[in-house]
Amino acid sequence: NAIALSALLILADNPWYLFYSGFQLSYSAVITCAAFRKCSRFLLGVMLYLTTIPILLYTFYEIPVFGIFLNFLLVPLLPAVLAAGIAGMTVGGIAAFPAVFLVRFYEGTLSLVKKMPAMTFILGRPETWMTACYILLLISGILLFKMQIHLKRRLFLFLGIPVLIGLFTLRFPSDLKLSFLDTGQGDGIVLQTPSGVTALVDSGSSTVSDVGTWRVLPYLKYCGV
Repeated sequence: NAIALSALLILADNPWYLFYSGFQLSYSAVITCAAFRKCSRFLLGVMLYLTTIPILLYTFYEIPVFGIFLNFLLVPLLPAVLAAGIAGMTVGGIAAFPAVFLVRFYEGTLSLVKKMPAMTFILGRPETWMTACYILLLISGILLFKMQIHLKRRLFLFLGIPVLIGLFTLRFPSDLKLSFLDTGQGDGIVLQTPSGVTALVDSGSSTVSDVGTWRVLPYLKYCGV
């Protein structure tokens, strides 16, 4: 009820928040924590990773490779972060130091991991049917966990997770595709062949700054390149 009430209050202020990735990620994580609050921290970390994958792929076209391991490290600290934050807001002064320290620890850890090679796995925006199949398989796996059958739990962990993520790696032959990006002076042509070859033609620009960062690269990620 508290989760639903907070969401309604936010949406009452601005209904378009429903389509914000930050809103979607936050509430998917909170709902997952509530649903699996009685489970082990390991299982909670796995489920947090799995439930946010569709949102990450739809919005950012990539998933963090080490995200599941970060959950094991950072999720157990959430109660301490919350308690320290409340103490800092209530008392102030030196009481806020633990909250500041924990937040800085979060930021430092995330910045360090972000600089690691092969940090993200670019898969592109998934087809609607892929997301639907993923959700159905995930729900099936959750139902297996609800059953007290340890063998099925182990099978889900060792076989189900690779199958779920592997679903988004499927690629099927398509027609020749030409896309034209607004890169300013350059042509900005992206050519994709049925054989899976992607060619980028003249994406440079002297009239638009950081065109590669904000226009070319996001589109290539969108295509799963």
